[in-house]
Amino acid sequence: MQAPTIESETGSYSAAQLAARLMLSMGLLVLVSVSLSHWFKPELERLSHDFYNHFGAWGAAVGTWLADGFGFPVPPQAYMMLAEAHGAVRRIFPAIVLGSLAGGVSGYLVAPVLTRIAWISALIERTQPKVKQVYDRGWILASVLLSLSPIAFSWLCYSAALYRVPRRALGLLCLLRVPKLFAYQQLISWGWS
Repeated sequence: MQAPTIESETGSYSAAQLAARLMLSMGLLVLVSVSLSHWFKPELERLSHDFYNHFGAWGAAVGTWLADGFGFPVPPQAYMMLAEAHGAVRRIFPAIVLGSLAGGVSGYLVAPVLTRIAWISALIERTQPKVKQVYDRGWILASVLLSLSPIAFSWLCYSAALYRVPRRALGLLCLLRVPKLFAYQQLISWGWS
């Protein structure tokens, strides 16, 4: 039996390669968390108190929505780090999850507008057969492997819309996003303490 792979313009990736990349990205997240808490703890605590006292948990939700829906350059992990520094992870994390899922769905709904751009339309047309082949072999496995990859959630949701993959695949990507966010939060918490 051949190991499942995901193909892209830059090559093929096996499940083991995707898992290794995920572990590397999670290891880097812990390293960043440990480093920031060691060298910048007082500054981050002040920043987190200012941010959450001014914007609250919904500020993190809106920021995460912008990141996961429209590629805003502040990722959800930044709000998670600030929540950890603020000491309010249990109160703020659910808002981050809601913001992320809303962002993914927003990206999915907005992405078809991008097909009006000629080079994006040409790229989709050229790569559509490969994507269709991957999803025809098994949309569940493809969705699981992609959710394990370090590919940004926003790009996965945009791609799901652009390639017209089944909506149930987007639903599964969103469902799998929750444990991934939880794992990120746990790693940040572990690195912070």
